[in-house]
Amino acid sequence: MTGLERLHARVWKILRPVLPADAIVMGDATQIVYTGTFAMPMEVERCWYYSGNYCALGPAMPMAIGAKIGAHIGRLIAVAGDGGIMFTVSELQRRQRNASRSRSSFGNNDACRRSWRE
Repeated sequence: MTGLERLHARVWKILRPVLPADAIVMGDATQIVYTGTFAMPMEVERCWYYSGNYCALGPAMPMAIGAKIGAHIGRLIAVAGDGGIMFTVSELQRRQRNASRSRSSFGNNDACRRSWRE
């Protein structure tokens, strides 16, 4: 693994024990999700979704909102990069109206800004 993959694997290792076994993970096209495909142990089938086949930016948030509203899923997280979330940030308003018991948390690793400088 690369240094970045090792860092991401540590994040998944910390996150796994605090999520229930049947938690759903909706992932965007971002490095931490790519690493999660092999570093995040999933205990229940059909709990890991990401846009790997199409490499689409931005679907994690709308997929998570749709799953929460349509399927009444328990614990669910959406993981998106700093670029991908900007494609669907307006979905937060819809989430607020329809799934008010959900929470959002955001992080920024400055990957976009770093790559522009290099």
